[in-house]
Amino acid sequence: MRGARSRTVCDAISRTELRRKLRAHPGLIPVSIDLGRSRLYWQDFGQYHFYESFFHKSLDAFRALTRGPVSGFVTDMEVLREDWFRADALPPSGFIFHAGRSRSTLLSRSLARSRENLVLSEPPPLSQIL
Repeated sequence: MRGARSRTVCDAISRTELRRKLRAHPGLIPVSIDLGRSRLYWQDFGQYHFYESFFHKSLDAFRALTRGPVSGFVTDMEVLREDWFRADALPPSGFIFHAGRSRSTLLSRSLARSRENLVLSEPPPLSQIL
């Protein structure tokens, strides 16, 4: 995933290396899935908090604040089946499913105001998996 718009440089890493990186970088999350090649693209957001109303807006804001190339990683999707991955994962405390014009954006933005909540509004990887 190399591109002028995203400015994200991704290197392929092994499952073992991903496990080390996840422990060292708790802000590392999947930002994209390539179903055709069975790949996950990860990006480290560090301490960045998602206040924006949509995931793509959060990506754009983070990349604008970074002002340079953003490091990312590529793994195969099979990492999601690893026992250690599921055991180390932070379980979600909730999902918001909605119909159009239901004020779900207002709800997600309200929840995101608190740094105690990690709100990922309409993240493509989750949408692709569901």
